Amino acid sequence: LVFVERAIAELDKLIAIDLVTMDEETRLAATASGKTMARNCVAYETVKMFHELGSGLTLPDMLAVVSQAKEFADLALRQDEKTALRKLNTKRKSKDAQAASATPSTIRFPMTEFKGAVKTTPMKINCLIQCMLGCIKVDHFGLNQNMTHIASGRGGRVFKCLVESLLCKPLDAVDLDTMLNA
Repeated sequence: LVFVERAIAELDKLIAIDLVTMDEETRLAATASGKTMARNCVAYETVKMFHELGSGLTLPDMLAVVSQAKEFADLALRQDEKTALRKLNTKRKSKDAQAASATPSTIRFPMTEFKGAVKTTPMKINCLIQCMLGCIKVDHFGLNQNMTHIASGRGGRVFKCLVESLLCKPLDAVDLDTMLNA
C-alpha cells in the first residue's frame, strides 16, 4: 500500500511538469518533454528546472541555469581550485585591448555576486563551460579534468535537453531571443 501511494505521488510529479500523461483508464504515455528527458538521460530535477524557464532569458541566464543541473553536482568546488577560478572570473585590466581580445584569459560573462570569487559548484561549472566555449586555457589539472567530464557527454546531454525542452513548449511560452540564446 505504501509502495502504491509512493508510485502515485511520483506519477503526479511527472504529470505536473508535463513529462507523462495519464488517461481515465490509467494508461501512461510519455509526452515530447518526457521523451526528451529519457532520450538524453537527464535527471528529473534538471528537467523540472528547464520546465520552469520563461521567456526573455539571456545567454548568461541560460549558462546559470545549465550550471545548476544535477548532472554536474559531483564536480564539487575544491579549495585549491578557487584561485584559478577567480582569475578566470575577473575581468583583466589591460592597457592593450587588442592583445586581451586576441588571447582571452577571462570568461565573457563574469559572475559578480562575490566580487569575482567563485564560491559554489554551479559558479564553477558556469566558469568552466564559458572557458570551453571561449577556448580559454585553464592552468589547473583538476579543472581541466572537470572540463573533460563536462565536454565528454554530460554537458552535451544537458544542453541538448534544454534546447529540446524549449522546443516542446508552446510558442507563446518562449520568445525568439530565448530560443536563440539556447
